[in-house]
Amino acid sequence: MKWHVTIESAAGARESMVEFPSNLALRGPSGRWKFARDGEPGEVDWAEVAPGVYSILLDGRSFEVTLRQAESASRGDRAYEVLAGPTAFVIRVRDIRSRFRPTEAARPNGPHQILAPMPGRIVKVLVTRGQKVGAGDSLLVMEAMKMQNELRAPHPGRVEEIYVREGEGVESHAKLALLV
Repeated sequence: MKWHVTIESAAGARESMVEFPSNLALRGPSGRWKFARDGEPGEVDWAEVAPGVYSILLDGRSFEVTLRQAESASRGDRAYEVLAGPTAFVIRVRDIRSRFRPTEAARPNGPHQILAPMPGRIVKVLVTRGQKVGAGDSLLVMEAMKMQNELRAPHPGRVEEIYVREGEGVESHAKLALLV
């Protein structure tokens, strides 16, 4: 998983590209993660010591951090308010795949072809022909490069057509479904 991370503080903003292994466990009271920040390897150990308060060991340095989710600017982004000792900052995290998602202004209102973003295999079709869906509802699951990706409805509508079956291989930009 690759994330574009912006750390904003009184001293300014710093941007990084952070990559975690795809099998990363994101839940639980503690964990140990290996990662790469701008291509440099690192490791973080963390444990929640109280609600919203974490003990973090980052590259051999210890921190006590208070963390709470802040309002996010757009879909696909997350923002966190962080207090580490006397230093306060905001961390904005954006899944790099979000750059491929259309903005509200760019979303079509009429028929919309759902296309394969890359070559892969259809793992699961989650909708049926004629089914009504909301914006962001999962339509199907596609596996590419040993990663499973959920493809979602870009706007509310009805599934007019499904062009693929489970287990079928597809090429990049292949028609998967039609949403009206």
